[in-house]
Amino acid sequence: MNHLVRVNGRRLSRRVLRSIPISAVLLLGTAVIVFSQAWVLAKVSFYLGEVGYRKAQSEEWTGVALQQSLFSGDAVKTGAESRLELKTGDEGFVMRIDENTELELSPQSLENPGTKAKARGGRVWTNVRRMAANRNNLTIETPTVLAAVRGTVFRIDVPDVNNTILRVYEGEVEVQPNLAPPPGEGGVREVDAPREIAPPREVSAQQWMEIVSANQQLSFTRGEKPVITDFDPEADAQLDWVQWNRERDAALDRSDVPPPDESKKNQKDRRKNRKKD
Repeated sequence: MNHLVRVNGRRLSRRVLRSIPISAVLLLGTAVIVFSQAWVLAKVSFYLGEVGYRKAQSEEWTGVALQQSLFSGDAVKTGAESRLELKTGDEGFVMRIDENTELELSPQSLENPGTKAKARGGRVWTNVRRMAANRNNLTIETPTVLAAVRGTVFRIDVPDVNNTILRVYEGEVEVQPNLAPPPGEGGVREVDAPREIAPPREVSAQQWMEIVSANQQLSFTRGEKPVITDFDPEADAQLDWVQWNRERDAALDRSDVPPPDESKKNQKDRRKNRKKD
């Protein structure tokens, strides 16, 4: 009799199972577990105006809905005078995008279940909560830089494919160049012939890493070196985009305060009443 055996929910005959190396069976089981589980990277917590949603590996855009889950490869974009807020309770960050901004989400890796957000133009505000500050849980990718976030508040502007401006309000952000070719310039290119290795020299525009701290701004243009300067927080606070995000962050902080424990209050009231009796 050809008995059937279940491997992670899949029915295989003993004859087939004996013909498969053990390592392959284990790999099959792991793959089934990983890909059968839905990996929710973020949820839509607020939106204003016209906001589009594109499912992974699809070219069709539809509207978003509150509390809609976003998975690996999903993308969102805002139209004119529109805004969107994303939250994730597991990783502890809030991310908002301004009008005319497109964002695509993906996990960083299987070893690091954080989130990578690819911004294709526009403006992004990020508030990574303190509870998640001990992990490298979020990376913002623009056409020119990669910003690794560990518990901070910052915003990033992408005016075009060759420029990125990053301002940090709290904490620090580690920034390095995105060495991928600009959109539309991928493909095969001719490889140079081998040549003698040059002696050590000054770090080039393609080989840098900067730590940007609170009240600092990093400006970077493709092919050049990054420029870090201080910015005026008071003047920056007058911007509508900044004011709106500060208000949303303040409301978020208030929502983190647990409500009073009514059960304990009721217990104290009952004790007082007993003493009176």
